[in-house]
Amino acid sequence: MNRYKLSKGLILVLLLIMMPYISGCSHKKVVLDIEKVASEIASKDYFGEDFFTVESNAILQMYGVEIKDVKVVGYKSSGGLADELTFFEATNEEDAKSVYDLASEHIADSKEGYQSYKPDEVYKLEHAILLREGNYVIVCVNGSYDDLKTLIKSYLK
Repeated sequence: MNRYKLSKGLILVLLLIMMPYISGCSHKKVVLDIEKVASEIASKDYFGEDFFTVESNAILQMYGVEIKDVKVVGYKSSGGLADELTFFEATNEEDAKSVYDLASEHIADSKEGYQSYKPDEVYKLEHAILLREGNYVIVCVNGSYDDLKTLIKSYLK
């Protein structure tokens, strides 16, 4: 009987020691090369020929991001279309949450602007993809939102 208690106690101690290692493996930190990933996605057939790179300073200003050291890569359609693809990389999760909030506001403002300008584009904005994973925030506006969401999430694994 003492042997049974000793074995049970030993197993319990081992589990307690291993718990931080076991739980730490359950959440993998995502690391992206935002320029590469954005370029790969932007080159897909979902976006037309008039999908062009936007200067990072212009994107930061367009979204109202004033947070230091936020990297950004973005693409936008010409011809008055709402289509866009933007990847932000913040230095920490707190800043990423702030960028996410600003991106949400940007989408809401764009919806309002397109209501009177090009109402057909509002549907895309109503189904805009807005994701945050760790230090990354991704915005994608396109009519093929389901397929693009699946594609974008595949990079976040």
